[in-house]
Amino acid sequence: MTRALAYLRISQDRDATMRSVDNQRSEIEALAKRLGLTIAETYLDDDISAYSGRRRPGYEQLRDALAVGPATLLVWHVDRLYRQPRELEALLDLVEQNPVRIEAVRGGGLDLNSHEGRLQARLLVSMASYESAHKADRIRLANRRGAERGDWHGPRRFGYQLTGDGSATIDPVEGPVVREAVERLLAGESIRSITGWVNTTGVPPLQHKTNSTQAWHTNSIRQLLAAPRIAGRRSYDPENQGKGQSVIRQVIGPGRWPGIITPAEHERVVAILRNPDRRTSRSGENLLSGIATCSRCGAGLVIASSGQGPKARRRYVCKKLPGRPERGGVSIEQRSLDAAVSEAVVLRLAATPAPPRLDDDTSALWGAVASARQRLDDLATDYGSGDLDRRSYQVARTAATEKLEQAERALRGASRGAAVGRLPLGNEAALRERWAAMTVGQQRAVLGALVDELVIKPAERRSRSLDLGRVDLRWRA
Repeated sequence: MTRALAYLRISQDRDATMRSVDNQRSEIEALAKRLGLTIAETYLDDDISAYSGRRRPGYEQLRDALAVGPATLLVWHVDRLYRQPRELEALLDLVEQNPVRIEAVRGGGLDLNSHEGRLQARLLVSMASYESAHKADRIRLANRRGAERGDWHGPRRFGYQLTGDGSATIDPVEGPVVREAVERLLAGESIRSITGWVNTTGVPPLQHKTNSTQAWHTNSIRQLLAAPRIAGRRSYDPENQGKGQSVIRQVIGPGRWPGIITPAEHERVVAILRNPDRRTSRSGENLLSGIATCSRCGAGLVIASSGQGPKARRRYVCKKLPGRPERGGVSIEQRSLDAAVSEAVVLRLAATPAPPRLDDDTSALWGAVASARQRLDDLATDYGSGDLDRRSYQVARTAATEKLEQAERALRGASRGAAVGRLPLGNEAALRERWAAMTVGQQRAVLGALVDELVIKPAERRSRSLDLGRVDLRWRA
């Protein structure tokens, strides 16, 4: 067999130096030279564990190459090639048609086309599988113990600097950015608007393998705000590990580092992010998109433009849809409606007294949220251990879920009030100045706290000026 193929794999490459891969490569090349072989192709999987079950692109390409014809496969050790019995059996099925010999830097050679070689390969993979499973158990236990101690887990995260002793300190530049982003969310600003603001600060996200860009995105901002660590809390949720950014991690206890925000504020953040009614459209680019509704069908109005350049006319319209005859027929000029609603908001706020302190109002609410979540965890434990039958578990779980939803709804209502509580209430001049300086996202947050309904009626006649009789603005109680 003259065709020689090489396969290299490293399970972890935390510093992205590929040092271990380069070591494997040099020793495999030396082995090929001793055997008088010339390596035709090298296949590589960097930072991928064979035991984890993750897809290995380099290994898949190698299997395709082995199906072509006879070959000698060079590896550093056979456990670099496979660590689970099912992978070996798939490889054995593949080489039934073509002779394949494995030559390893550590461990010698294996002829997969002989009974002895197959037996030896199966013994080695069984040992490797046991070793990997045993190692995984040790790692899980160590991670659990570290979480219970409140140790920092993983690399440096945005907002913090590592101290090297299982703790961290708040970064003097990144910490205030996190603080301001949380305050904006609690005040009712959208994730998209916050993302735009963070990108204007000039503070880029941390550079990791999975994030090599210099710009923030809505997903990364959402993940940052939902992270318990910014409240000095340690999360441990192995079942949801790697399931993406939509998962809000389970808190196991306090961490050994200071919080940028308080636990109470974090509970309010989580309640907002878990709210299924939060709008996720691009309507936040305009002040009243989605807030103003059509009196005929109840649909939210959207922006439509006619013309180009400075003379372009922008209007809020009820968008026509095929098969929906009730849609359409309502249109109103954007600039005039924005100005009228803004004026009404300023006057409303000028006549509004200062609200009570928000933290005093919500301390009991976020405590109720934590209690309801703990109740759900306890019920799951009792059901799993057999202390509760299925019917009793379902009844108790329904009751606990209802309490959790009630507390989170109350928290969301309190958060809406935060958008107003930060304004100079009762001072008309200061309010006009603040309103003019606010972003569209911040203004929409205030509207969400104040406006119950903003209904636009069809025009009865053509007019260049805004007919306020078409606008039905109702305030929240």
